[in-house]
Amino acid sequence: TLELRIEGQLVTEDQYLEHALALRKGDKKVMDYNLPRQCIRSFFPIRKCFVFVQPVSRQEMGQLDSLPTSALDPQFLEQTRRFCDYVFQCSNVKTVKGGILVSGRRFGALVRSYVDTIRSGQVPCLDNAVTAMAAIENEAALREALAHYAAGMAGLQLPAELGELSVAHGMCEADALRLFMQLSFKDEEQGFQKRLVAGITERYANILAENEAVSEQTCRVLLDELSAAMQQKLSAGLYSQPGGYQAYDRDQNQVVENYRAKPNKGVKAEEALEQFLASKKAEAEAVLKADNLLTEAEKHVAGETPQTSPCPLFFAAEPVSIAEKQLQMEQLMKDQERSHQENVKQLEAKVAEELASARQEAERALQSKLKEQEAMLQKGFAEKARLMEDEISGLRREINSSSKTNFLSNLFSTIREGLRAVTSVNQGPEAQGDQALLLSRPST
Repeated sequence: TLELRIEGQLVTEDQYLEHALALRKGDKKVMDYNLPRQCIRSFFPIRKCFVFVQPVSRQEMGQLDSLPTSALDPQFLEQTRRFCDYVFQCSNVKTVKGGILVSGRRFGALVRSYVDTIRSGQVPCLDNAVTAMAAIENEAALREALAHYAAGMAGLQLPAELGELSVAHGMCEADALRLFMQLSFKDEEQGFQKRLVAGITERYANILAENEAVSEQTCRVLLDELSAAMQQKLSAGLYSQPGGYQAYDRDQNQVVENYRAKPNKGVKAEEALEQFLASKKAEAEAVLKADNLLTEAEKHVAGETPQTSPCPLFFAAEPVSIAEKQLQMEQLMKDQERSHQENVKQLEAKVAEELASARQEAERALQSKLKEQEAMLQKGFAEKARLMEDEISGLRREINSSSKTNFLSNLFSTIREGLRAVTSVNQGPEAQGDQALLLSRPST
């Protein structure tokens, strides 16, 4: 039976563990004895020991799963309570290198990768397992962030004004980035964040394109409805009489006035109106020609001097949609700048958090190594203590040289690469050229 005694003296559980892990001096046989103890001391710098009595008698051990709690040894139950209290109250959350917290899902991926490596006959490496786990977790974080953005933008009622879309896009993008930062870790060179930026920008581009299409269709339907009475008059020949053009022009202006008074037409409102009026130009000219001919004939009969009606100035007006497109391009520039700033802000916060965790982990490791080195010296293992010096120096450099520079070096290319996806949204080569110039604008 296990007794907590060393050389006849009662000791604590922790003292017993440290005695069991004590190294010895001697030949190769002693070195083989020391090797597993050195590994345990190295991989578990902070150690806590719990000793459990046998839960039931030897005869009942085979039925342990089916026995009620009341059948277990009270001392075993008390020891179990102490163990659980320590785990819940004193034990730190599991982490991997860099101070990254290991959730249940992450731990499952880590174990799976580690076990698969062992089963394949290869030598397991924790760093490789962590890298594989990070890829899985970051892929999941990317999917969840993009889904979160899409769900937020799905609530918009189209057609909408660009300003409304911009506000919603900014809020949903910030939320998606925040979610990604919470779920991701070890995103080397921000590879997954680049994909997130590109994915969000592509989805925003698709929403802009859909909004334009819905706006254009809405405007066409509205114009057809408002001009239906004019088409009936035209078919009935009501404009084919002297003064018919003035009536036609008056009705046309009323259609335009009613159209502009209607809300919720979206970003294609003026462009659709200009296209509609342009499509009616030949019709208007035909009505004007018929009016002039009939008026001339009527005045000729009455002996008056014929006069033709002038062509309307309405069609010669400068298109309003040009200014509207300029405003839209300016809004897109603001969206991109805001996206850039949001990515910078959230990445900096993420970096600061990771650096703080890594520094704390390195400081804990340093203290443990110093304590272990001191124990080696006290027990006469000067050579082993000297060999630990490189590891201790490395930890000190890691603590002193923490910087954001390496983490942020690729940020601007990250944002620009993602924003290039928006070029596919524009209408025609001219707009694409404008957008390309916008995206190549140097950062300040």
